[in-house]
Amino acid sequence: MKDLKQYIETNKDRFLEELFGLIRIPSISSEEAHKPDMYKAAEYWKKTMLDAGADKAEVMET
Repeated sequence: MKDLKQYIETNKDRFLEELFGLIRIPSISSEEAHKPDMYKAAEYWKKTMLDAGADKAEVMET
């Protein structure tokens, strides 16, 4: 548990910057005008997952 707390503390600024980057994308699903932004947010998460070591991540249209 101590290692996890240290990891979080060490990477806190990066985690916050990643979160802020995501919430800057106006991805409101109920507004058609934001459809491209929703896709951009999905691509952001795809890249984040792959960068974190996921074997596979894909964006699926719903």
